[in-house]
Order: sequence, then C-alpha cells, then structure tokens
Amino acid sequence: TRYNRRRIHQEVAACLYERFGKKLFSSRINENIALAEAPSHAQTIFEYSPHSTGANDFDLLCRELLNRQIHHENLEHEKKNVEQKQK
Repeated sequence: TRYNRRRIHQEVAACLYERFGKKLFSSRINENIALAEAPSHAQTIFEYSPHSTGANDFDLLCRELLNRQIHHENLEHEKKNVEQKQK
C-alpha cells in the first residue's frame, strides 16, 4: 500500500497494525512522483528512476521480504533438525 503522512493513511496503518501486528512489513512505500510516472513509460521504478525515494522504498520492502523468507526457512530447518534428533 502506498503511504503518505495524511491523517487517513496514518489511521489506516494503525488499524492494519492493530489487526495484523507483526505480520505487517515495517517498510512503507511513500508516495513519489517517479512511482506515478514509471507505469506510463512502461518501466519499473528501478528502470525509470533507480535512485528515487520510491525505488529505495521498494528496495527496502524487497529486502525485508527476503529476510523474512530466510528467517522462516531457517526456523523450518531447525525444526526438522530437532525432530530428527528426537527420533
């Protein structure tokens, strides 16, 4: 969800956090003119304006997603190791 500092966005973010808690990503995609312009040029934000705030925000979100995936895989691996040791 794109985010800006408007009160409504803050209220929606608070409701989402209340409902989903730590399941939510902490990264936020702030509104940015480059994000609005990139689709009209048939480009991703990384192609259109790789050093923009929007590209940086999406980069942070991708990193957060990958870190969660790695953490989840590590937990699954540890769980399997514990189960194998118990046998």
